[in-house]
Amino acid sequence: MLKAVQRFTRLCIIFIIAILLVNFIYPNNLSAKSKKSKHVKVHKKKSKKSSRHYNPEATRTQAMDIMSGSEEISQLAGIETDGKIQTVQNKENFVEQGEDLKELEAEDDVVVDMDSFKMLWSSAVDDIQDDNESTNWGIAKKDIMGVIMDWLGTPYHFGGLTDRGIDCSAFVQRVYMVAGQVHLPRTAQEQFGVGKQIRRTELQFGDMIFFHTRRHAYASHVGIYLGDNLFAHASSRYGVTVSSLESTYYDARFIGARRLSPQDVSKLSVSTFKIN
Repeated sequence: MLKAVQRFTRLCIIFIIAILLVNFIYPNNLSAKSKKSKHVKVHKKKSKKSSRHYNPEATRTQAMDIMSGSEEISQLAGIETDGKIQTVQNKENFVEQGEDLKELEAEDDVVVDMDSFKMLWSSAVDDIQDDNESTNWGIAKKDIMGVIMDWLGTPYHFGGLTDRGIDCSAFVQRVYMVAGQVHLPRTAQEQFGVGKQIRRTELQFGDMIFFHTRRHAYASHVGIYLGDNLFAHASSRYGVTVSSLESTYYDARFIGARRLSPQDVSKLSVSTFKIN
């Protein structure tokens, strides 16, 4: 009987000790788990907040840069350049970069004397009897040349759109716009798809001529043919200037020419893009 009581007493003691251990251990474990869980949530919250960080000024600047790539959108949005160089900022997607300057300096071995060119042009203007002499697509040659002369000497600026700095396709776009109210696409690659393809032996004044100067774009440079193997363009070396197709650099990279038709002019007329 005594042994049975002793055994029962031991079991009670073990049971009490077990309860005390459970009450002692589990609250600590639960508290640790709670703290750990709370820490994880705070970390995720910080991470989540960081991933959604918003910079209104940066967003506005990016939007302005994108809109400034289109003259029509710029006008509608009321974007002012304030005399600064207006550019296309998203250069990662803007595949046109004109000529490679190192290659151009090494291979452009026919340099046009600009002073002589300007004197010849001035004499030619004085001798012109018919001020309305036009290209076969209906734009006065004198008007085209007048715009080109106004832009001569303008610095080259990749993505530039103004007289503070301009690139090749923007220059061609501007000449066609001012002289003939013709709205050409923005890049050389896009301009290469406008009008009718012309052989080199058939070139006439006012034709667009194209060059493959960069690996990433077949048509990466563009100019306006003037005659006698001369063309006007925005060169990455000299800015807006006149160069020769007889130059080793341009002769080797010439890929074709395009000429507008009266139908193209009608289709691309600025009036077509006006909002009624």
